[in-house]
Amino acid sequence: MPSPSRKYSRFPPNPPSPPPPTTIVPMAAQNPSLSDVSKAFLAVPELRNNGTNFELWRACVKAATRTIENEAILTTLHTNANFDGIVAAAIQGKLQNNLFMLVNTLTTCKGIMDSLITRFGQTTAVVTVDAKRQLFSMKCQSDSHIMKHLDDLKLQYN
Repeated sequence: MPSPSRKYSRFPPNPPSPPPPTTIVPMAAQNPSLSDVSKAFLAVPELRNNGTNFELWRACVKAATRTIENEAILTTLHTNANFDGIVAAAIQGKLQNNLFMLVNTLTTCKGIMDSLITRFGQTTAVVTVDAKRQLFSMKCQSDSHIMKHLDDLKLQYN
């Protein structure tokens, strides 16, 4: 027979109580500020009116939205219309005047990107012929111009 000083229990000990709920929203769930968006888009080059640097520009825009942890904003509507408008304004700020005038009525990132992809994102026979015409009609005066031209072509078509 067990001694009265030893206590035996048929039930396991109670688990520890959970920590109290926190009132701070995790950082990943917060939308970045206007300042964060502006900083993310600093390195994005301006998209030329003829779209010759579209692929490079598009990659830079994707990288910028990735740094603010919102890459999906380019392909889907954001739940916060104000934040979507802030990023849309940052994208529009990286367009030359003629392109800006074409998309200034669009208020979402998805709408702007869809419009630009329709305009520049598809290679057609006309685009290919125009690129070949530019290639064969260009005259370079110095070695530095030739190297710059080749670098531009590499960025444009790779």
